[in-house]
Amino acid sequence: RNCNQVLKKEYPLKCLYIKDTIMELCTYYDPELYPSMKEQKNFETNVFNKTHKADNEIAFLEGMTIVYKSSIDLFFYVVGSAQENELMLMAVLNCLFESLSQMLRKNVEKRTLLDNMDGVFLVVDEIIDGGFYWLLSRNNIPWNVTTDQSESSIPQSRVITLVNAL
Repeated sequence: RNCNQVLKKEYPLKCLYIKDTIMELCTYYDPELYPSMKEQKNFETNVFNKTHKADNEIAFLEGMTIVYKSSIDLFFYVVGSAQENELMLMAVLNCLFESLSQMLRKNVEKRTLLDNMDGVFLVVDEIIDGGFYWLLSRNNIPWNVTTDQSESSIPQSRVITLVNAL
């Protein structure tokens, strides 16, 4: 067997996306799951129709396990295979939501999210890489991604003194 056969594994995370009632705002898809945008949109529509009025946190659709959470006008979805552990998928979802909540100062809603999309993409990138989830605690997401840079631990008077010294 060659290295590619040994290293090739099924992606534990099939997709992750954030959407409002109209469109998706941030997505990651396993490239083999739904290769076309049309297939992705159909899947998202089916998932949304099944989950947007439900009080559950987990659903099964098209042979996949879906965990989800809503906040004001946003819906957060993490999708894995039917064999994937629901608790691990929920840990990914909670890490995503808590990291964004910290970054957005507990104001997790569409307008604030859109104003901070660069940070949203960084958070998603820190949590998943090529379908594998790496960081499952918001405490492990780098400080500069989830914290406003103006909240520096250096007092403003020291910064002014340093600038004047230069």
